[in-house]
Amino acid sequence: MIKRVCAAIIRDAAILMVRHRDAAREYWTLPGGHVEPGETPTAAVVREVEEEACLQARVVRLLWEEPLPGYGGAADAREACFLLEVVGESEARLGHDPEEAHLESAARLLQDVCWLPLEEMRDDVQVSKVIAQMASVENS
Repeated sequence: MIKRVCAAIIRDAAILMVRHRDAAREYWTLPGGHVEPGETPTAAVVREVEEEACLQARVVRLLWEEPLPGYGGAADAREACFLLEVVGESEARLGHDPEEAHLESAARLLQDVCWLPLEEMRDDVQVSKVIAQMASVENS
């Protein structure tokens, strides 16, 4: 069962990433989050992109699905990553997680949103999977 989703949005050889900061570390990751009860994974990924990056987007295709051990206590939890494209002319800007709306911005997990060069991010675990999936489609 897909419990978590993430989005790969690529534009001009750059990929949209969000910067998270928690008590232990700060890191860039693909926009995404958990699938709400009764929500489809594709609806969840579109919602997460709107919440985190203030972008309207649509799903192009599934890139990968893999086990997500121990996520939310579910033994069968899976994560899915989707390729999305931006709808319209909007620009990415920092959004927020509704569950953290009551917190000061400095205390929130979501800290920034940015288009980062694919080449610079190629060693990132998620981005390397995106690049591999994109290459496999181009070569088929």
